[in-house]
Amino acid sequence: MDPQILSIVDKHLQERFSPEEGSKIIALCKEMLSKLSLRGEDVLDFKSDFDKSFFRLNSFLDGAICAYLFDVLTEGEHGKEGTKEAADRALALFDLFVDSTLAPNVPDCLPPYHPYVMCLRASCRFLEAINRPLSHVNPTLSLINDIFETIFRKVTGYCQMLTLGLYPDGFVAWRTLHESECIVSLLVRGGENVRQAYVRHIAYNNAYRNKEEFTTAELDATFLEIKEGMRRHGLKSKDMKKYIEYGWLYAHPLYREDDTGFKLNFRDGVEKLSGLSRYSKVYEGASEIAHSSSAFFYVNDAFCRDLSLAMVYQTYLRIAELFDEYMRVYFTLHPEQKEKAASFLGDCKTLSVLLEEKVGTIKEMEDAEKED
Repeated sequence: MDPQILSIVDKHLQERFSPEEGSKIIALCKEMLSKLSLRGEDVLDFKSDFDKSFFRLNSFLDGAICAYLFDVLTEGEHGKEGTKEAADRALALFDLFVDSTLAPNVPDCLPPYHPYVMCLRASCRFLEAINRPLSHVNPTLSLINDIFETIFRKVTGYCQMLTLGLYPDGFVAWRTLHESECIVSLLVRGGENVRQAYVRHIAYNNAYRNKEEFTTAELDATFLEIKEGMRRHGLKSKDMKKYIEYGWLYAHPLYREDDTGFKLNFRDGVEKLSGLSRYSKVYEGASEIAHSSSAFFYVNDAFCRDLSLAMVYQTYLRIAELFDEYMRVYFTLHPEQKEKAASFLGDCKTLSVLLEEKVGTIKEMEDAEKED
């Protein structure tokens, strides 16, 4: 194997595998190169075309590692014959994916370095790194940080969808982000009472859906508490599922008992109290795609790309503002982190303005709200 290639491969493998595993993958790579040589292919000639060879090397290594792990998963042999068989599998994968690495099947997908992708990823990654140590996946200890962690990962996933050209899926991902923003805004700005209510209703939902995990006495006590809460708000037995999912909204300071338009659902409850009802029509459109209606199969990709980008940027910037608000003490103690976060967010704000101008979503939604 070429010393330059071997050095790159060694460094790549050392970060992910033990020395023993690495040596087996190296042996597999040598067998692959031998087979490629017999085919008259010099696919890793860095001297003639570095960029092309760099991407082909990624596919080459991916194929080798996948073939090795396939043998591990299936308890295959790793002797001489096993290496040759694994090399055939690795080369088949390489042949299939190397062209897609150089020229994606979706010609209009956004590359990872596109500002719309990278600036959003950078800002989100920075905030997620701050939030991650505070998230313990335990609502009684870290409810808000847990929710932010899930949101930041969702934004990162959305960016990955853009690089794959999965624009309708990205639009559906915004739908989830919109729901998440509505909830986290109510929890951050609603105070401790609404946060405690939300945690209680998580416990109610757990008891409702996982009865086998609780004793009869525990279930009786929980459902007695649920029924008492329903009775206070004049709800009937048929409303139990709605109360379990949305009953925490009654604890929010913006809830008014005399509001006849309030309902225990997302649109007339969560979205309304959060003050984000102006996005209802866009949310409805995303729901059509999410539920695999005819719109899902014939939706315009370019439309989904532009609209989802505009929506995700707007939503993310408000979520980042909520994170700054919730983490005020941290940012006060770490002004340098606040400054870096503001810098990343500044780029996102600049791009968000461009996206708004491109699709005109804000004005259209405000006009629609006035008409309603």
